Amino acid sequence: MDNNVRNFWKAVTKIILLSMTFISPVIVFANYHTGYYYGHAPPNGVSAYIRTWNYNFAGQHFYVNYICVYLSAGFNWWFSTGFCKDYRQNYQLKYFVEKSDRNGAPGPEWISSPTPVSGTYYTYFVEKMSGSNWKAYVIGKYSKTKSLNPYAAADYGALVETTTSSIRIDGSHFNYISAKPGTGDWYLWEDKYNVITPPDSPYGLTTPHTYEFYAYGGG
Repeated sequence: MDNNVRNFWKAVTKIILLSMTFISPVIVFANYHTGYYYGHAPPNGVSAYIRTWNYNFAGQHFYVNYICVYLSAGFNWWFSTGFCKDYRQNYQLKYFVEKSDRNGAPGPEWISSPTPVSGTYYTYFVEKMSGSNWKAYVIGKYSKTKSLNPYAAADYGALVETTTSSIRIDGSHFNYISAKPGTGDWYLWEDKYNVITPPDSPYGLTTPHTYEFYAYGGG
């Protein structure tokens, strides 16, 4: 990519990010993200089987692997859960839950105990409950229910994000990404849109299925 094209896309990316003032701190402050958007809005939830991985880094940085329900077409309200490694948590692997809606964006809620184990897969859920309530959980590990405003699903995401391209994400693997259209079974995603931003990102995706991806690059 020549410098003129690179600078153009950097400017476009900056404009997009500046327009997303109330998006999750994960998205606003994470310079790089890759993964899938669903492009549909089954009303009752998203889940994924995600591998925990550990990469050592220094400085005021973090990376996150998470699933998310977006509550508006502009992605400016959401509810998410997954695992992270964050300088604000002494570089320890942690589960987290995070929300942003009309009532505010308080930032990540880290789960102090238990903690995820590197190399282990966990199935994460973000599920619609009664009324305006959504629940984020890993069975047997943690469960957090939040009242959201608005509360209707607009789209879903399954993403890896970092604050610096020096973090290598080769350990990332999402599988069995599913949606819940009704009150019963979960169904594997039959469609998806790849996400790799900004355009000069060092990260990439291997996409065996619409419900599975490996992320790689950086470092």
